Amino acid sequence: MSKMPLILVVEDNLANQLLTTMVLNRDGFETAVAESAEDALVFMKSRRPDLILMDVQLPGMDGLTFASSLRSIPEAAGVPVVAL
Repeated sequence: MSKMPLILVVEDNLANQLLTTMVLNRDGFETAVAESAEDALVFMKSRRPDLILMDVQLPGMDGLTFASSLRSIPEAAGVPVVAL
């Protein structure tokens, strides 16, 4: 059996987290959720997602700053980022 693609959802709103992960899981994707950009950066150091879906308006570090910060993490090289 092939590995399901992993999508990291960076979203602070619980309703949006649940809806996004429900749809992605139903369609055969594995999901992980980070409630902040800072949590997502920690996650990225231990696991490499196939795609990052992120909210632009996050508490603390915003989504655009997060996307720029990814460049300093070797594990993030080549991971597509989609801003929502």
